[in-house]
Amino acid sequence: RQLALALANITAMLRPGGYLLHNEPRAGLVETAASLGLPLLHTRAAILGGPPARPLYDTVWLHQKSRTPY
Repeated sequence: RQLALALANITAMLRPGGYLLHNEPRAGLVETAASLGLPLLHTRAAILGGPPARPLYDTVWLHQKSRTPY
């Protein structure tokens, strides 16, 4: 419920076609964002550092606000 409220507020602040970039892997986030007109556009994992045997990864998600009302 708090996730939906937070995403609704973010969506309201974005202009049509605007982007949200985040690294939050919370369950339900992609589906909730899509239902609010903020569908997933791209996701990518990157190595941030660490030793070669155990590198430190992070994943980012890119959403784009619909250009037309949902």
